[in-house]
Amino acid sequence: MSAKKAKSAQVSEQKTRWVVERGSAVVKIYLTPHGDSNCYTISYWVDGKRKRQVFPKLQEAKDEAAAIATQLTSGDLGLAELTSADRASYLRARALLDPSGTSLEFAASDTPGR
Repeated sequence: MSAKKAKSAQVSEQKTRWVVERGSAVVKIYLTPHGDSNCYTISYWVDGKRKRQVFPKLQEAKDEAAAIATQLTSGDLGLAELTSADRASYLRARALLDPSGTSLEFAASDTPGR
């Protein structure tokens, strides 16, 4: 048996799908072979559009799937729709403003040139 077929046989013997449910929200996790390694893709729907994210470790995918399922259940879809760059920008702004207790809205409205 070739190495590729052997790896395929190993993958077929292990679990390849997981489901994270919170209330009516469902986030699916799929094993996604990528070259010589395995990745894990989470998949969910927001406003009729399929969203997918890929993670190198199963536990990271499970953690994110749980967080997204909780957000979907609570109706907090805004965070699920942020791009990675938007989320990083938001978190950096919060880190800069938290020590002073200044709200993000106030800091944005107090910007020179407004």
